[in-house]
Amino acid sequence: MKNFILILIIFISLDSFAQKITLQAKENNESNFDKALRNLDNISFYDFKFVDNAESKSLKYKVILTEFIKGIEVSQVVFIESNPNLPIGNFENKELPFSIISKFSDDRLKIMFTIAKVINYKKTFELKNEDRFDFNIFVNPKSEFEINKKYLFCAIIKPIKISENTYRNCDFNSAIDDYKDWYTIFGLDKYYIFEIEFKN
Repeated sequence: MKNFILILIIFISLDSFAQKITLQAKENNESNFDKALRNLDNISFYDFKFVDNAESKSLKYKVILTEFIKGIEVSQVVFIESNPNLPIGNFENKELPFSIISKFSDDRLKIMFTIAKVINYKKTFELKNEDRFDFNIFVNPKSEFEINKKYLFCAIIKPIKISENTYRNCDFNSAIDDYKDWYTIFGLDKYYIFEIEFKN
């Protein structure tokens, strides 16, 4: 009996370890005019879906928003969390459609996450345009996500100011696994990160 339980535990562990979530970008049918209009209005738009590649129960997920100032975590909230009682916005047919739009206007950065084209999560950040904060997404179609592990989803970051009207862009992808230490690595004094986590 003990051997059976041990084998069962190992099998479950291997099954969970093997389970991967991938990301698929949706086809972009924007016209050149639409793209130019987005650029004119400082709008960024991302449209994709997460795909569960394992035969398992519906997955739960959450997106966590954290603010860092000079390397210190000053706030953290669960920005989005799946609700098993609501059929919309959860994994159905092993896929989760996800869209993000961001816009700078009047010293404010507005972000909206849309799930399954129905549920919207909005957030406004009071940020100065002259600080050149920008919204960046760090997941891509090559990304794979394991269960019960947090990943950098997207972030609000800015280039480093060297002198008046001179900025240096950082290669944040070179330290994508160390995003909580970007103050030490890049000297980034203030930024916001969105992490995503999937659970069985």
